[in-house]
Amino acid sequence: MKIKLSQSQWQEIGLKNGWIKQAAYGEIELKNGEIALDFSAWKKYMEDKTDDQLKYIIKDCKEAIEAMPEGKKVNYYTDCILECQDELKRRREKKK
Repeated sequence: MKIKLSQSQWQEIGLKNGWIKQAAYGEIELKNGEIALDFSAWKKYMEDKTDDQLKYIIKDCKEAIEAMPEGKKVNYYTDCILECQDELKRRREKKK
């Protein structure tokens, strides 16, 4: 029997079992030292951002990846970009 869990449920299990630890707000640190996005915190963070602010975050994250493509936060920045894009898409669809 397989159990399907959401990203935030996996994060909660990982935090409880010590597989990951909370880093800065919106971030979690994995055992291998990489930084990943805390999806539940990030979604709350994006709610009060304007479209222009989300676009700026996307631009900023892309620049960070270009500057340090082998850095510990590449996955974090990539997740931020995707989440901001999803939020912008959700808002556009909501206006229709």
